[in-house]
Amino acid sequence: MKLSADRMAVAGALLAALVAVPALAEDADSDPPQRVEVGQQAPPVELKGCDDQDYDLASLRGQKNAVLVFFRGSW
Repeated sequence: MKLSADRMAVAGALLAALVAVPALAEDADSDPPQRVEVGQQAPPVELKGCDDQDYDLASLRGQKNAVLVFFRGSW
């Protein structure tokens, strides 16, 4: 049986989806992330800044206010 190009493209897309979906699924056995409530002490955090420098949240304690900004990529 000869398949048309459209049917082969659909079959390829379905096969790719079947392979990709389980890889994207979260682990059901893992605990959900702990939520920090207002007034609660923040957990230890170390992040890399836009300048490729590592920043430790604990090192900012006692200095001026610190603001964390998260950029969500939508491109």
